Parts: sequence; C-alpha cells; structure tokens
Amino acid sequence: MALIRFLICFLVFLVFPTAPAWADVDIDMLKKGVVKVTAEFGNRQKVGTGFVAGQGKKHVFIVTASHVIEGEAEVPQSITVTFYSHQEEPLVAEVINKEGGDPRGLALLKVGGDLPDDVQILEWDTQSQLHGGEEVRVIGFPQIGGNPWAVTRGTLSGFDGPILKFSGAVEEGNSGGPLLYRGKVIGVIVEIIRQFGNAKPSQIAQFTVDNWPGFSRQVRIEPQNISPGNTPDTGDSAGKRLAALVVTTVPRDAEVFVDDELVGNTTQGAVVVSQLLPDEYEVAVKKKGYRPWSKTVELLPGERRELNATLQEGTVVDVTG
Repeated sequence: MALIRFLICFLVFLVFPTAPAWADVDIDMLKKGVVKVTAEFGNRQKVGTGFVAGQGKKHVFIVTASHVIEGEAEVPQSITVTFYSHQEEPLVAEVINKEGGDPRGLALLKVGGDLPDDVQILEWDTQSQLHGGEEVRVIGFPQIGGNPWAVTRGTLSGFDGPILKFSGAVEEGNSGGPLLYRGKVIGVIVEIIRQFGNAKPSQIAQFTVDNWPGFSRQVRIEPQNISPGNTPDTGDSAGKRLAALVVTTVPRDAEVFVDDELVGNTTQGAVVVSQLLPDEYEVAVKKKGYRPWSKTVELLPGERRELNATLQEGTVVDVTG
C-alpha cells in the first residue's frame, strides 16, 4: 500500500511540476530590473521604487506607484531613476501616463540615455493561484535602516477586494516596487501601513500598463514588398494598435534598412514594414553609386507613415515624407 501511495505521489509530481522555489531564483538578476525613483519638489524629495516592465531600442519603461511622483499640490521639478548596475548616475525619466490623484494608482515612466547593458525586464505572473500564506519578496529602498535594493521577506495574507495584502518589514520607500512570488511580479506595491503592504494585483496592473498609449514590451519587424496602393496591416497586437512604414525610392532597386536591419529592396516598388510597435526607428536607404539616405521617425499607434527617398550621386540627399 505504501508503494502505491509513493507511485501516485511521484506521478502527480511529474504531471504537475512545482514552480521554482526561492532558492532557485537569482535575486541579483532581479535587482537589475528594480530601480530607485526620485522625485524632486523644491527643497524636498520623495523616494520610491519601480521596476522595468518593457524595453524599446533606446529606452526602458518603468512601472511605479503614482503617489511616488506626485506632490500634494505641486508638480515635481524632476524625476530621476537609478539602476542597480549604474548607481553613480541617475537618469532623467519622462512620465508617459499615470492614475493621478489615486492613492493606489500606477504610473508609467520612460527612461533613455546611457542605460545599463544588463537591464532586466521583470516578468508578470498572472497565472499563479494565490490563497494566502505564500512566501513573497520585496526589493526596494526602505527609508529607515535599509540598504539600497534591500530584499525583504514577507507573507501573503490574501485578497481584500481588488487589493493584494501582505505582511513584512516594508516601509515608505518600498512604494511602487514589485511584490515578487518565486521571481515573478504578482503585484505593484501601492500602499504601506506600518508592517503591512497593499499591492495592485498583476492581472489589473499589467492590463492597465499594456493599454496605455506609448508603452511597448518589445519591437517586432515584419517586412514585405507591396504594390503601390496596397494598405499595410496596422491591426491589433495584444490590444495595441500597431504601425507601418511604406518606403519608396528614386531610383528603384535600393536596399531599405530599419535599425540597421535589411528589410527589403525596392526593385518591385515600395517596401512596407508592418506590424511595428509604436516606437522610434532609424530608417536608411542604400544603393551602390549613390549617397546613403537616412531618417529618424517616431511611429504612433495605428500610424501608416510614407517615406520617399530620392538618392543622389555625390550631393545632399532630398528627404521627404
């Protein structure tokens, strides 16, 4: 009988493998996706935490709590973000969107410049069945007695309506940071009351961020040649309006590059690059015997941008579009 019970347990383990334990999680890797957020208000500042939720080619997107970057009645003079691998030089952040005036709201920041090469995008966990009692981690910047990127253990208490509650040694500086379960984000910390924290669940937080204009998790390029008059696809991708580039050249038979990647040749007419997430792109056109043509374009959601490149021999190129 004991042998049968053992075999049953063994088969259950094979069919339903457990999630990785905390001992298997690389905490230092997670720290590279957690940032310090500092908002300057005249002679005072507010410090909180944020985490990397998406990345473009020249920037990253940071999720934090909206109250971290809001004053009671004043606008911050500056907002900066400090990365784990680049602590000596904070980078300026731009507010893309926020749930202003909501004490439990979220904010999305965009940061460019001299970004660390090893920046990490933290992964949302919207699938785990959480019931309370689970061991969680918080990485952040507690104001009293804490080190930067301090790792705190906590225990999940459960749900209180749309809020995920947990206990642990958390403080004000942890606001905006990720609530982590086995290495993935199950919530965004939006409120701290003594030794207890409230987090917006990942299902709600991810849906909110993913649907804010200007946010993208990654860049896709799907080139194709089209005949004049055809319309490139700008359909939805995970609820986001995509964009497209249509490039024509004079003369024809020129190579078209997007971010240094060859995407097509204009031998048969225009080249369309569709299914692009809204972002900034470097477009270049090259043909043997002619000067290269280049232009930086910023594509908006659902936009179809037409570029006309007139290549010239040994003279300044003509840029239109």
